[in-house]
Amino acid sequence: MSRSVRYTHGHGPAALASHSRRTAATSCAYLLPHLRSGLNLLDVGCGPATVTADLAGLVAPGRVVGLDVASAAIEAARATLIERHLTDAVELTSGDVHDLPQISVPRR
Repeated sequence: MSRSVRYTHGHGPAALASHSRRTAATSCAYLLPHLRSGLNLLDVGCGPATVTADLAGLVAPGRVVGLDVASAAIEAARATLIERHLTDAVELTSGDVHDLPQISVPRR
């Protein structure tokens, strides 16, 4: 099932700059007590990946995938991961959450 959904804020430079100031503590503090080392995470709409990078540190060595539909967001995410030396810790992928491929994740 594929649908066309418009992200209200857009993915322009101003939106990405604003989103790059987000952290896991300010954007998803409710989730943090539930995270532990070894968990696998999918960050849907990862944007510039500042939150994704924080989460990767909390679940390492778990698998973390950042997904965004916009190529500008993926480029900004790649820059964040390079800056934080996390290119091996987070996998970035471009795609639509409404049209994900079936994958198998091994249970631990």
